[in-house]
Amino acid sequence: MRDHRRPQRRRSTQRSTLTKALAFIAALIVVTVILRSITHSAGASSSPSSSTVTSTTTSTTLPPSALAISHWPLHLPAAYGVPRLDNAGTNYTGRAIPIASLAKIMTAVVIEQHLPLGMNSDGPVWTVTPQDVATVANQNGQDGITIGVTAGEQISERSLLEGMLVHSANNFADMLTELAHIPMGAFIADMNSEATALGMDHTHYADTNGLSAGDVSTPTDQVLAAEKLETYPLLAHLVSETSMSVNGQGPFQSFTPLVGTRGVVGIKSGATNAAGGCDVLMIDPVIDGQATPIIVAVLHATGWPDLGIAGNAAISIAHQVAVQEQMTASNS
Repeated sequence: MRDHRRPQRRRSTQRSTLTKALAFIAALIVVTVILRSITHSAGASSSPSSSTVTSTTTSTTLPPSALAISHWPLHLPAAYGVPRLDNAGTNYTGRAIPIASLAKIMTAVVIEQHLPLGMNSDGPVWTVTPQDVATVANQNGQDGITIGVTAGEQISERSLLEGMLVHSANNFADMLTELAHIPMGAFIADMNSEATALGMDHTHYADTNGLSAGDVSTPTDQVLAAEKLETYPLLAHLVSETSMSVNGQGPFQSFTPLVGTRGVVGIKSGATNAAGGCDVLMIDPVIDGQATPIIVAVLHATGWPDLGIAGNAAISIAHQVAVQEQMTASNS
């Protein structure tokens, strides 16, 4: 990457018609406010080039079970998923496109499969090599995000994961594969195998850090990757952090837009010239008395700041889905 309640609803079948009507009206008011906000932020966004719009923007396509989203972000490929309610939707059916540091979501998943780490564990330690130090200079030359290291320095698996997921340090992604003692080619093959197992049929990984334009995917596939990451308690915790420190260095801020605000509890962002600004975020509202994670992915935001544009579009979609799920629950 370049430089969690509303009052519990009574389940009585004798609830009055008036109560239902009032709940519906209140929800409609919230929808109106949110949609006005969405329209404003979408209008302020810079559009991709006309060739990009032609190749990546399609009519909205929703699975039969999906909620209707009336305001998708203009010119931005996007998707959402509500795992608990088995709802999903997207406005994009185009080709796979670069995803920048969103690739690190899968890197973290595969690392946890090879080196499982408990919530309160630091895990094994990697001793920084001279080559790792040289990698920092090389990645900085590619306009990449790194965290400085010194030869002989020891960094735990937890800190490496934290630096990679929170501050998007490319060199920490590389050192994680070294810590797992897996050749880079084999590790990337594992990433692609996991993507296939998850049904991410339009995704291909070319490296572990997202610097390569060969890391390509779709918004729907990235929602699936994020859902998988959230099944690992430690990873779910790390992607909710707003900053991190390592061996006395820091704090290093998260690049994930809105994390820690407006109900956003993670997950990951990324940006390169090829990918534009990309953001996958999650909110966790209580709907019908249960925590209901909603994950949204937005890709290929352009303009300045591209991550901010992607983040604003993603939170707009997340809030639309939350309101409509609430309306559905209130009227059931």
